Amino acid sequence: MAPLLADYALNVTLVSLFIWVVLFPVLVQGLIVYAIIQARGEKRENDLARTHRD
Repeated sequence: MAPLLADYALNVTLVSLFIWVVLFPVLVQGLIVYAIIQARGEKRENDLARTHRD
């Protein structure tokens, strides 16, 4: 019974490490890149609107 629980604990630990060390940072970086792209597009639209107003 003990080896089975140890295997389960190891699996849970490895999956948790994968989530927090690999998956979560990739998700955060993706959201940051998305926000930067959105901000650049909005700036471009604002610049175009400003040139048409002047």
